[in-house]
Amino acid sequence: VLTSVDNNGNAVWANPESFKTGGTFDGVPFTIDNITWTKVFFNQSMLHNFGNGYLPNVSEFSVLVKGLYHFKTAVTFLEKADKHSIRIRLKRNGVTSTIGEKYHQGFMYHQSFFGNYTGTCNFDEPATLSVQADLLPGDRIWVEAYIQIYTNGGTTTSISQDLSSTWFSGSIIARN
Repeated sequence: VLTSVDNNGNAVWANPESFKTGGTFDGVPFTIDNITWTKVFFNQSMLHNFGNGYLPNVSEFSVLVKGLYHFKTAVTFLEKADKHSIRIRLKRNGVTSTIGEKYHQGFMYHQSFFGNYTGTCNFDEPATLSVQADLLPGDRIWVEAYIQIYTNGGTTTSISQDLSSTWFSGSIIARN
């Protein structure tokens, strides 16, 4: 959040809450099972983690400051499937809910969100998702992925370890 610090309107970042992590855990493709929502474990090496709200050991963002937050993620699936999906989850007071979800099935994709959103998805590009949410201290945010594989296509698929095509980021955009 930019705030003015003097009468001339000069602005500085005031206690930023922002993170970005890229790639998958230990830099190897991350395997997910067929027809199962699976938490994505991102690389523990952070690109940045201002405010230290992102917890790399569990791949979750822990809200420290009440406010409106913006989250983005990209997940690249390495194998084709009937359906690829990603969602951003929120846990508040022990209750887990979805704050944004995107799935791609066949030649169509569907976006279902509970707030502001943007995104694109096809089988040859990363599935991307962008959401905003009003959050409270103690809330936890993470990314999950889902696949539905062709009948004889196997029982697992992998998510790319490439930090430019699989990543998760978030920032506070307004304190309230």
